[in-house]
Amino acid sequence: MESKRQLQVARLLQKELGIYFQQHGKTHYQAFITVTSTKVSPDLSYSKVYVSIFMAEDREATLDLIRNNLPILRKNIGYQCGSQLRIVPNFQFFLDESLDYVEHIDSLLKQ
Repeated sequence: MESKRQLQVARLLQKELGIYFQQHGKTHYQAFITVTSTKVSPDLSYSKVYVSIFMAEDREATLDLIRNNLPILRKNIGYQCGSQLRIVPNFQFFLDESLDYVEHIDSLLKQ
């Protein structure tokens, strides 16, 4: 079970990452990127970030581009959350496949 502080930091990171991808997603990544959830480790030094990528030709390539730009991303999040966090966590990005799963189930039900 996550502590109250973990949940607060996870929500803060989800909000700030969402704002970052809203501002820079289309120009830097040629896709619309939404942050669906974040999970933070108990020591607040690692964060798992689940993203959905829309309107991209290759979602895995876009995810790799996000992972390659991780230092720039952490720097921007550090500027935004610097007064609220002692350290900016290391991010691990994963694709959120829940929307694809819902579409698959929906298409099966329509058949």
